[in-house]
Amino acid sequence: MKKLIVIAAVHLLLLGSTDANAFFFFFLPGGVTGKIADAVTGAEGDNCVGAIAKVGDAININGVMMRVKSLSGTSGRCANPVFPIRALLEPAPSPSAASTEAARKLAAEEDAKRLATEQEARSRIAAEEAARLNAKLESDKALVAKQEAALHSQPSAALPTDLASKQVDFNFEATKSARILGCQAADIKVTGADGGSILYYVTCQDARQIKLSCDPTGLCLQRPQ
Repeated sequence: MKKLIVIAAVHLLLLGSTDANAFFFFFLPGGVTGKIADAVTGAEGDNCVGAIAKVGDAININGVMMRVKSLSGTSGRCANPVFPIRALLEPAPSPSAASTEAARKLAAEEDAKRLATEQEARSRIAAEEAARLNAKLESDKALVAKQEAALHSQPSAALPTDLASKQVDFNFEATKSARILGCQAADIKVTGADGGSILYYVTCQDARQIKLSCDPTGLCLQRPQ
């Protein structure tokens, strides 16, 4: 009955006024005014949300999960510019036990796939490194065999009898010659053969590098860089 009286009063004021703006200076009680405006505009909801909110979004309000049921656009009731949109919220449905279990299984499957991929990558890298090391070992063996063949190809008659029967430690002789040249050898490598001589590459402790050529008698001389 009160609603009918209020509506009738509004109509009488509109009809009796010669100024179209007179309506805007007539105020009804806030609750009644809001309900009448909502009935005309179709707006609904008692909450304000941000401008990017969408229907279906979940919102945590004081620990209670709610879901946006509808949006009614910007509203003068939403005075905070950060939350200018009027919205109707409803309790968000809790995830079912089945969906939670499905999500857990999916996460476990994704973790298993990731671990398998990482293990496969590690195995591939290890295999490539092993192949590289094996190839280097075979190359070193071939180089040593070539050097030994070059040494054995030298006629022993060309050497004095005592030297022909003497076993020369070429690594020792190369290290000794490097030391005589002022180089404390940190690393020594055979790099090849030149006729009957063995070629060495010596890295000194002070980072210098020298080249040596050791003849079949064990005499090692520095070669030009």
